[in-house]
Amino acid sequence: MHLGSQPAVMLPGAVEPVAVVLALLLSAYLKESSGASDEEAVLLRLITPVVKLYTGKMCVPLISEAMECFGGQGYIEDTGIPAALRDAQVTPIWEGTTNVLSLDVLRVFAGKQNVYGLFEKRINSLLPAKDATELAEPIAAVRKAIADLGSILLKAAKAPNDSVHVDACARQIAFGIARIWAGKNTGASSAASEQVTGFQNHFAVIFYL
Repeated sequence: MHLGSQPAVMLPGAVEPVAVVLALLLSAYLKESSGASDEEAVLLRLITPVVKLYTGKMCVPLISEAMECFGGQGYIEDTGIPAALRDAQVTPIWEGTTNVLSLDVLRVFAGKQNVYGLFEKRINSLLPAKDATELAEPIAAVRKAIADLGSILLKAAKAPNDSVHVDACARQIAFGIARIWAGKNTGASSAASEQVTGFQNHFAVIFYL
């Protein structure tokens, strides 16, 4: 049986890259669209550090998964995979380090705009309008994740002078946004494709949330 057909391999090795690409494409749309609204400009400001953080952080375990898929051959230098794994370690550092980018995300929420409200509105607008049987669970997972994110932000807002508490929440908030953004994009894309099964939809979205 082909290794790529196995769920344990497909989940991190296939779903994650697709979700990240979709997240990048939608972020690029927000940046390149000359007709972007004020709300979309705020979303771009929020998503920019999130996408940098998440893609930089996740490329390391993904390349490690690729090495594992090749077995012993993947460990051999001649394949180039070990070099790629070593080189990937620089991405979380080069992009600003995970902690710095997470704190930048918090700075966005500290502004005057209702950033959480705009983010929630955007996510809900891109979810399938009807909860089809095969999409009901993934859609519910996205909505629950949005609610959980709101709860975390509320806790952080109640202790603005407690830097330890706020900083501790920073990563959780940033990664939560990344998973919602990626999971929503993947679910919406899957819903538009007649070739994607409910099983794949489940994996594509639940993986993040």
